[in-house]
Order: sequence, then structure tokens, then C-alpha cells
Amino acid sequence: MNKTELVVYSRDGCHLCDALLEELAVFCAARPYTFQTVEISGDALLEKRYGRKVPVVVFQGEILCEYFLDTDKIQSYFDKPGN
Repeated sequence: MNKTELVVYSRDGCHLCDALLEELAVFCAARPYTFQTVEISGDALLEKRYGRKVPVVVFQGEILCEYFLDTDKIQSYFDKPGN
């Protein structure tokens, strides 16, 4: 089974990022999702785009949640027809 890959933009040393990543790992383990983490520190474009919003969960350029994990929002996004 192919898993849908989410992207999490985060920053080292960010306690909100660490908490979201732990929760997301549990959420994804029981569902057809996986994720990769992208460190934004040192990348001027990513810092400008996500710097004050991290952690940010994104799927194909669409922001699904910021700051805190919103599993209902993620699930409802993928439950929509066409997604």
C-alpha cells in the first residue's frame, strides 16, 4: 500500500515542533500516511514562508495545520472527493 507523504516544516529546538512530530508519528502509524521533516533554519526562503508558523504540516503545497497537530483537519482534507 502506498502511503501519502506529508511534509512538516520545523526548526531544531522548537518544543512545539517536537510535540507535533511525536503526535504525528502516532497518528500516521495507524493510517495510510507518512511524513518527512524539513528543517527551515538557514534556508532564507523557508524561513520567510514558515518562520513564525512552525511547525507546519503541508501536503502538496497546501497547509493542513500550523503550530499544533489538527488530526481532524488532516483527515477531513483527505476525505474530500478528489483528494
